[in-house]
Amino acid sequence: MVFDHVAFVFFPDLAFLRAPGRLVWPVFAALMARQLAQGYPPEKYVKRLLPFALLAQPFYALAFGFPLLFPLNVLFALLSAALLRAGWGPVAVVLSLLSESPLGLLLVELLARRKAVLAALAHGAWMGLSGWAPAYALLGSGAVLLAWALAEGARPGRRTSWWALYAFYPGHLALLAAVKGLL
Repeated sequence: MVFDHVAFVFFPDLAFLRAPGRLVWPVFAALMARQLAQGYPPEKYVKRLLPFALLAQPFYALAFGFPLLFPLNVLFALLSAALLRAGWGPVAVVLSLLSESPLGLLLVELLARRKAVLAALAHGAWMGLSGWAPAYALLGSGAVLLAWALAEGARPGRRTSWWALYAFYPGHLALLAAVKGLL
């Protein structure tokens, strides 16, 4: 993800530099979907994701040169999946559509329902509609299937603090925005 963001800010015309980072999004979606499929309370995701999504948004806009409120950063796409599961369907759909990954809600929900092939097709379609070449969209679809297979087969291991992982997102965006501003 960081690789994608650095490439987008400093080498926006070189899609092949961004591609490896684009393959990380399905991993986040698959990990969240697995937790939701196993009964993790979506309200906990909402409480944890919302502050970090809000904190990241101004840095996201500054780093990438977007208007402040559109598109919303990828944490809002994950948040939309949690909101859907928490019973906030219409809000979830609108939030997802306003995010940088408008089909992110669909991706997480299909994976949580263990419909990995449909999720892979949805993600590939989103990449294609976003202007990625068919080869990259196919790679993105494959990344969804691989991420889901790995998430499903994962065993509990060493845990990292959830807030440290969430805080990394706005932190690296703030650093990117600052470096971009200095250059």
